Amino acid sequence: FIGASTLGALFSHFSGDSISIFDIDEVLLKEVGQRSSTLTQVIHYNASSEPDACFKNSYELVFVDPPWSSDLLRTFLVRSSAFVAAGGSLVFSLPPILTRPSVERETRDLLKLAINLGLSVKLRLPGFTEYAVPLFEQNAYENYDIHLTAPWRRGDLFLFTKTGTNCVDTASSI
Repeated sequence: FIGASTLGALFSHFSGDSISIFDIDEVLLKEVGQRSSTLTQVIHYNASSEPDACFKNSYELVFVDPPWSSDLLRTFLVRSSAFVAAGGSLVFSLPPILTRPSVERETRDLLKLAINLGLSVKLRLPGFTEYAVPLFEQNAYENYDIHLTAPWRRGDLFLFTKTGTNCVDTASSI
């Protein structure tokens, strides 16, 4: 689990396998580590850096919930693809249309990059992931007389299969 620490902690209680949770937030990792199964390994990791060689091509299933900024989406896709073993799967959340004017073009570019990284799209679930709206944001909407009755943030979830090897130099493609 990369950038999806709480999901990893929850999943750890339902899986008989060991779970690895990677996140940049050390405070969150400490909390997640205390709430995860004993088979869980929490690892401080900044997606701006290459993963350690021991993690490359070593996971059958990788879940990624990246920040939705254009640059970070690309970085997280490149870095997380390195964790996935050949034949393995990458589950990746992307912002839906209407998030910002450029998001459709960005998604097309990311899907092209995915192909160059040896990934094949197996499934796309539009609006599948749901994100809680933080209280400060709810209050800001209320200030403008906009009353949110349900979470409005939803992401598109992609399932990729790693079908080959990277066709691009990951260090230079970020």
